[in-house]
Amino acid sequence: MKSRFILLSLVISMAVYFTLTWPLGALFHEGIPSSNRPEQGGVARYVIPGDHLQLAYQLWLLADSLKGGTPLFYHVYEFNQGDDEALYYPGSYYFPFGLVFAAGHALGGTVIGWNLMLCLTVWWIYLSTWYLIRRFTRSRMTAAVAALPSILLPYFHVSLLGGSPTGLGMLWVPLIFLGVDVAIRDRRIWGGVLAGTLIFISPWSDLHVFFFVFLATPVWILMSLAFTKAETKGFGRIKWRELIRPLSPLAVGMVLAALQTSFIKASLDDTLQSEGRSLRESLGYALRARGWFDPAPDNHDNIIYIGIWVAIILAAGLVFLIADAWRRQPHARRRLALFTMILAAISGIAILALGPNTPFDSNHTLWTTLRTLIPPYRMIRQPAKIYCLLTPFLGIALAMVIDRFGQAVLRRGWVVVVSLVIAAGCLVDYGRRLDPTICLLDAEQGAYRAVARDAAQSGRENRALALPLWPGDSHWNSITEYYATLYRTRMLNGYSPAVSRQYFTNVFERFEAINMGVVSEDTLDGLLAMKIGYLIVHEDAFPKKVSPFPVSQTLRELLRHPRLQLLAQDKAVWSFKIATNHEPSTINHEPSTTLFTAWQWDACNVARGAATVIREGSNSFVRLTAPEGRVELGARTLYPVEGLRYVASVRGAGVLGGSFGTGLPGNGFRVAVTSGADWVWAEIPVPVMPPNRQTWLAPAFTNVAGTVDISMITLLAGPWQWQKAGETQSVSAAAFFRSGYSDRASGDIRLEAVRVQADVAFYAPIVPVLPGRYRIALNYAADCPDGTKLGEWSVSRSDGQSRHTATVVSGQPATVDYQLTAPCPLSVEFQYNRKADMVIRSVSFTRVD
Repeated sequence: MKSRFILLSLVISMAVYFTLTWPLGALFHEGIPSSNRPEQGGVARYVIPGDHLQLAYQLWLLADSLKGGTPLFYHVYEFNQGDDEALYYPGSYYFPFGLVFAAGHALGGTVIGWNLMLCLTVWWIYLSTWYLIRRFTRSRMTAAVAALPSILLPYFHVSLLGGSPTGLGMLWVPLIFLGVDVAIRDRRIWGGVLAGTLIFISPWSDLHVFFFVFLATPVWILMSLAFTKAETKGFGRIKWRELIRPLSPLAVGMVLAALQTSFIKASLDDTLQSEGRSLRESLGYALRARGWFDPAPDNHDNIIYIGIWVAIILAAGLVFLIADAWRRQPHARRRLALFTMILAAISGIAILALGPNTPFDSNHTLWTTLRTLIPPYRMIRQPAKIYCLLTPFLGIALAMVIDRFGQAVLRRGWVVVVSLVIAAGCLVDYGRRLDPTICLLDAEQGAYRAVARDAAQSGRENRALALPLWPGDSHWNSITEYYATLYRTRMLNGYSPAVSRQYFTNVFERFEAINMGVVSEDTLDGLLAMKIGYLIVHEDAFPKKVSPFPVSQTLRELLRHPRLQLLAQDKAVWSFKIATNHEPSTINHEPSTTLFTAWQWDACNVARGAATVIREGSNSFVRLTAPEGRVELGARTLYPVEGLRYVASVRGAGVLGGSFGTGLPGNGFRVAVTSGADWVWAEIPVPVMPPNRQTWLAPAFTNVAGTVDISMITLLAGPWQWQKAGETQSVSAAAFFRSGYSDRASGDIRLEAVRVQADVAFYAPIVPVLPGRYRIALNYAADCPDGTKLGEWSVSRSDGQSRHTATVVSGQPATVDYQLTAPCPLSVEFQYNRKADMVIRSVSFTRVD
């Protein structure tokens, strides 16, 4: 009977999993899930960054160690500053899930290992929840139906398919509760051993699961005692001494687990997260109560979705039980009390999942109190992770309701029908929130391969720094982690929720300027001292927060540098070799094209002194009256680029004067404004900066004569034309921020549907133009039949106001006519829908009048 029971649970869980996650079954050998919700334009895309790749990397370390590739416990492929011995970290490798992954990896690589691990996790969670609920109902079918939310709840799939180890660790919750219940209700010591052992090893999978199940175990003990009272008709019949022996292993396990996690906490003392998460950070991740029952599948708050259907079933059950108690049926009050207690636990979990967004608590008193009374709560960034506890309570509540419905219909055939209706409702309600995105994995990467090959041929170590360089907590570095596993490349980069202060200071702050193309002799020598002989650039992972200019400028600087040799470009990934020579060299920083920037300042926000803010319709600006009114932009680092200048939209009659705060020759400036009532752009050239390094600039200026109005300030480099009516200028696609990859020969940007996200894939956040009417055209080509819709081309003011959009249709011009009446730059962007591969060549700006 037990073997049939286990086999049936496997069939049910896999049928549910593969039905609701299709087409994962069809792509089982090609990709791994990356999200529980689909991406626009197709469910599969190559190498999507995220926690799934990071966890796959961690599990790969064990698989590779077991095959003899990487020494056990040596995490040498990330955060490696040249000393492998410093990266010896004994750990669990997410036991036992790492072993399952390793077995699958031996059969078919990372993809098979990952998907096999997820399948077994889903089965084990369903089976263990079924076993647990079976103790609270006489019907196996009732337990089977009531256990379904354990593998259907949206939070479970958000975690499991998104690559969070919480999804794996949720297995321990029903098993720990099962052990506690056996210890209390059956007085069996193996229950205490099971619960104590699993509490001890639960931190090996996920600290969040451990923390919450540790706090919830006393609650579950009370619940088991309550059910014992119901069975024995009073606490007086419980032989309390008989509980000491079966519960003692649980107590030992909890003590040992607490000691174990104290050592883990001590290891975080030298990280940026040692002081815990701020209230502001928790607010950024906290969800709202509307997510409990919101029917919209793509609402972000639906991570904490409880379910409309389940809520209806539980509410109906509560009505039945209240009616039974009112009629004084046998044991009715006892069942109602137990059911109410379980509903209270479910409600408590749901409320705590909101974190600082608790309703009617605008001062966040509950969250602040929790952080004070329970110090580990200060480390919680995502309060919704407490949902790892929900399904055992939810399952028992459902079982009690199904049993009560069964009493109402009496006939067994109708009991089966009621159970199937409830199961179908759960599948539909929860299942429509499950439509995963599949992350396809490359079998090779040419730029990383070139590094490994050159290192082997030249006698160097296979070590590299990937650009952009992040502080260490960015999901973009999960791409680097995956590619490093293909060629065992030791990377200076890494991805971790707990970044050491030493790495932040000694690596990120020291070498961050390379993101902007600043490569000095000291920088390269510093990398070589860490045994880093190669740079790898991921040009499709350069959002505007990385550098004020597009990645094209960074690539241009690297390609020009005499100590950097291009090894290979494979689509969006470039690799360079660092030469060891120290001969002095001069680098020409003159840009070959216009460089748009991501930085702008609204004068209304940076005005100081006697500066008056004036509003004219939807426009606002500052009037500077000599000499007290001034504008201060604040200090930022910039690097040498010929033609680099600040430009400010101004009008009036006066003289702007000020300084850059650098102490360099040309630090001071004076610019005459003679436009009268017309808005124009005043150019303020940046002084010549020392080559190959950053310089802090803090522009501050005032009106030293007359009266000047000033609206927006931005940066610009390279050739740019202040157009008159009838003039057209075309700007290469390389001047824009973008996804995809560049064609080095032509400067075109290529967007591949299997690699680029359906989102804003090409944009310039700030394009300074004079007020007037413009026709702005996206010049492109697409590999698809004419008439195919490719996306949306839009133009707006850089402050986000007044957006005009045109649908981009293959074979037709993509143009937007725009009337700019404000002293404000434009913002242009292309929203790509992944319907076809595209080549973007340029953008043309024609001033009509």
